[in-house]
Amino acid sequence: MAPFAGATRNLCDRKEVTLEDQMSALAKFWIFTSAHVAAHFTGIITDDYTSEFDPFSPQFGEKFSPANLPVSIKDWAGNEISRVYADQWGAYDGLTYSTWEVNPPNPTGYAPTMMVTCMNDPGTGPTPDPLYNPQYSNFCYEIPFMPGQTQYMDTPVVPTSAFAGAGYNNPDCAYPDATPAIKEVDGNGVGPWVSGPGQTLTITALGDQMVPNNAYTGPSATTAPYNLKTIPRHYGFGATRGTVTIGGVTAAVTSWSDTQITLQVPGNVPVCPLQQRVEYGAPATAARCGELVITAANGKQSIDTVTVTVGGKAPTHVGPTASVQAAMDAAKPGDMIMIDPTCTNTAGGTVACTTPGAIHSASAHSELLLMWKPVRLQGVGAASSIINGNTHPAGKLDNWRRQVNCLMGLALNGAPISSTNPYDLPTDTANNGRPYTCPSTMQFQVDRLPLEATVGWDANLNGNLAEMLQEPSLMGALEGAAITVLSKGVDFHGQNPYDSTLLGGFPTGTTLLTSANCGANNATTHNPFPSSFQCSPSGIDGLGITNSSQGGGGIFVHGWGHNIQIANNRIYNNAGTMSGGINVGQGEFPPAYLQGSATNAPPGSCELSTVANVQLPYCHNLNVNVHHNSITSNSSLGDELFSATPAGAGGVSFCTGSDYYKFNY
Repeated sequence: MAPFAGATRNLCDRKEVTLEDQMSALAKFWIFTSAHVAAHFTGIITDDYTSEFDPFSPQFGEKFSPANLPVSIKDWAGNEISRVYADQWGAYDGLTYSTWEVNPPNPTGYAPTMMVTCMNDPGTGPTPDPLYNPQYSNFCYEIPFMPGQTQYMDTPVVPTSAFAGAGYNNPDCAYPDATPAIKEVDGNGVGPWVSGPGQTLTITALGDQMVPNNAYTGPSATTAPYNLKTIPRHYGFGATRGTVTIGGVTAAVTSWSDTQITLQVPGNVPVCPLQQRVEYGAPATAARCGELVITAANGKQSIDTVTVTVGGKAPTHVGPTASVQAAMDAAKPGDMIMIDPTCTNTAGGTVACTTPGAIHSASAHSELLLMWKPVRLQGVGAASSIINGNTHPAGKLDNWRRQVNCLMGLALNGAPISSTNPYDLPTDTANNGRPYTCPSTMQFQVDRLPLEATVGWDANLNGNLAEMLQEPSLMGALEGAAITVLSKGVDFHGQNPYDSTLLGGFPTGTTLLTSANCGANNATTHNPFPSSFQCSPSGIDGLGITNSSQGGGGIFVHGWGHNIQIANNRIYNNAGTMSGGINVGQGEFPPAYLQGSATNAPPGSCELSTVANVQLPYCHNLNVNVHHNSITSNSSLGDELFSATPAGAGGVSFCTGSDYYKFNY
């Protein structure tokens, strides 16, 4: 006999609830499958800057849809769960995990699984997905997925080169064939640093690379190279010996092959223009540094290599799984931070890069970096030391914004930090009951620009409520660059830098910091402004910088980034509000400083003139030196929420206030 014969049992697909007047009920239903019901999704990838003119396309008359792009589905930590591909019309669909959370206290009865969906995702390995299209950005979106529900997704990407929509006849942005290019440069240990002249420097060639074929003429082509989307190019040194110089000084080459060069570092390399201070551990002898230039026997010359540093304080090394930001936070002003490659043995295990026979490959750090003190961020070569500026997985921007507040001296509520207004409330439970912290050594270490809004976008200055709600950081639409450079630029002489009655202006008596404020460079003199770029060397050199799309672009030098050198970087596939590649300054500036005018607002100019009423420079970013970079396939988007925010060049923008800069690609 059945155990429940004759008994009244609850049905699993319905429920009877007796209701009285003005009562309601939320029925609970239970999932009885051993595997949770999958979530469905379908979507379309669009290029919002291009129209579709093909009458046979489902998108005819609408936005163009790039074909066959890879779509990656990732969890909150960035681990890929699945990968699908768009069809020729940009449409894609699939199944993925849903959720195990049934009956949470919300009206739907479900807590959706939040996943990150990345359009045109190149993958995580050293070789990108074969269908990854470098002419488009890699855009990611956080999407909810529910059991049995089909999620409809509108997921645009942004073109990063001209004529991207057609898929053929694109600009040729890769180096010409047989151009000498480096994969890695190593001196004493890993990276382009040696302790002194006469040391050995080893240069490894980039070798064979697959690049987009600008001769591709579309799917109707039947003969090579016109039917090939990618073609091989060789970036070796050539079998015949050429020449190598460091800072213009010829080096003695001890061996030369197509794949590797070894040489002795000459003794008369130029002295570095700005020396690290002795109080921060630098030796008394001056460090020397210079651009590495390789000229092959075919007459072709390297485009981007590295800056070689001879002498000075030994670098701090950052391994492939370590945090670059943590290294910068802990560094002394002027320190060199070396971004090491990934090194493995023949069995695939991770080993030290100095291990004989170690296999060197690229390391990729998925971080949004804040360079808030003068340090030298040095890669071993742009193809081997990569900064990935993707804002996903979720939460990266939250940490970034909190640190910006801390550095600017602002509490999380937007008001200045004080004894009565701590950085975070002790009772805050957002961090498992522990308040967020802001070390005193990091507070008030950097300065805003004159009239720059201090909390989001101030409606009295240059913004609106919608922008503040969507981009709640001090830098608004220019936040979240792969590398953001912040600095101390003025001395308030004890006054309140956030006097609300000044509407973003600086207090009377505020002065610009110069090298004279640093004090003598010896072991006993203390530099009162460690975050001033006037006092210590700074640089971003030998890095690959890619995948930034939040607004700041690849590199954003916010303000007071005096003397910084940005060299030998490969900055590619970034999208920014003002520029996708390099932004120096922010495009907005205070009223003019006029010689002899009584209305000049503090801090005033760093220059004087003998001509009355002549306009003086703002001196927001002095002597910035940008040279020997490969800046390709980047785009400028502008600000869709606030049209007064300027849009600049796709590659590089030097804004008003950038004075006495040098630009040599």
